[in-house]
Amino acid sequence: MARCSFCGNTIPIGTGTLFVKNDGRMFNFCSRKCLQYLQKLKRTPRHTTWTRTARKEKAEAAPAAKPAKAAPKAAVKATPKAAVKVKK
Repeated sequence: MARCSFCGNTIPIGTGTLFVKNDGRMFNFCSRKCLQYLQKLKRTPRHTTWTRTARKEKAEAAPAAKPAKAAPKAAVKATPKAAVKVKK
């Protein structure tokens, strides 16, 4: 099975579109939407949120953005109100 050149989804046999450029490069597309995004609108898959490459790039960037977890703090025991001294 081929993969879509834009979104990265698998294309079942007998479906999709094969686009061949004049220089001989071949592009497989699963839908007309993918063909239009790449050919007519000239969009890159990295910047289109619903594509596989954008999701992969976002997942790789996410762990770097998260700060390291701090050590858990010790539990503080609550004191009863009667034991607390109040200054007047």
